[in-house]
Amino acid sequence: MYRSTGFPVYQLYLQGSLHSPMLKWQSGIQTGRYLMRFVLLVILVRLVRDTSIRMMYPFLNDYAQGLGVSLATMGGLLMLRTGLVGLAPLFGHRADRIGPKPLLMAGFGLQGAGLLMMGLASGVWTAAAAILVLGVSDAITYPLMQAYISEQSPPHRLGRALITVEYSWAITGIVILPIIGWLIGEMGWQTPFRVLSLFSGMAILILAFMLPPSHAHPGQGKEAFWHQIGRIVRDRSAVGSVLVSATIFIAAEAYFVTWGAHLARDFALPPERIGQVAAG
Repeated sequence: MYRSTGFPVYQLYLQGSLHSPMLKWQSGIQTGRYLMRFVLLVILVRLVRDTSIRMMYPFLNDYAQGLGVSLATMGGLLMLRTGLVGLAPLFGHRADRIGPKPLLMAGFGLQGAGLLMMGLASGVWTAAAAILVLGVSDAITYPLMQAYISEQSPPHRLGRALITVEYSWAITGIVILPIIGWLIGEMGWQTPFRVLSLFSGMAILILAFMLPPSHAHPGQGKEAFWHQIGRIVRDRSAVGSVLVSATIFIAAEAYFVTWGAHLARDFALPPERIGQVAAG
């Protein structure tokens, strides 16, 4: 029945017009118990994303041995994944018009595909292809998750909402990394990737049917992408923020890769023990 309007059906879906969440939500900004429920559901979704990142570093040697590559090569692949986050402005430009939620669903779809590819990889080139897909998914999910939280939270509760969602990172280290180590020790290094690809699908379902729709702004984002980039480049505060964030990312990546190599070379711990050490 939408065909007669001349408005594409897929755009109606992206804007949330063709489906309603299974849970009741406030229109616009969430407050009170609605905000609490929103944050808890976002934490569940974030757990999937954070696990896909944190599981890479402590078990670096197991992945390298499974792929038949050196630790240096495996570390280079992880640096490639981090570098692809630089593509984020491309997706942010689109999110300005349709809202972050549809792109988040696409990002988790790519994450699930990349994890499955990694779970089936047999060499450096197949692993590199998987890492490329995962890198693009990170460029979507990392910034747009923040945008989604921001648009659904009232300004005076935004800081608390963002900080509370960061508990996901801690839960991943304390609870999930030991499970990852056990899976690797008992079922092989590719098992966590395959399992997590299924959870990526569950994250998409939570986004699609349980979380509130995005706030679409069709009138925004009409300015050409490169014009927006030009305005950012001319803003010294924006450029400074980008450079500081990039430096922090590079430093953190170097630390985590070195830490993973250190655990493998100097302690020769089995994956089960590495998971316990990582949780500590």
